[in-house]
Amino acid sequence: MSDRLDELHRQRATLQAHLDWLDREIAREKSESRDATPPSNFSGQTAALAKETSARTVASLVPATDASSADAESILAQFADSPQKIQTQVKRGCWTVFALALLIPALGVAAWYFLRAR
Repeated sequence: MSDRLDELHRQRATLQAHLDWLDREIAREKSESRDATPPSNFSGQTAALAKETSARTVASLVPATDASSADAESILAQFADSPQKIQTQVKRGCWTVFALALLIPALGVAAWYFLRAR
């Protein structure tokens, strides 16, 4: 057999082993889900209690939007810059970079010219 055919057979065997594993996992999950179903005598009161408990658990996991977040917002507002100030700083930075981009090559050319002229 050719090398390609051997490789294809090997890949097919690997895929078949993976599919067998998937079938076993699916069967195991199905059997576990049958075991997890509530018994037939599961009362409405128990269901209500379970629902209330899960609602309390979810409520405890939701982040609070009370005084602590208001305090955080006030601290952030205290240290935040105004949009006008930020815009001015950005413009100044852009002009500085532009000037340096022109000045550095100009100084390099001038230095090369004066060193070459000697």
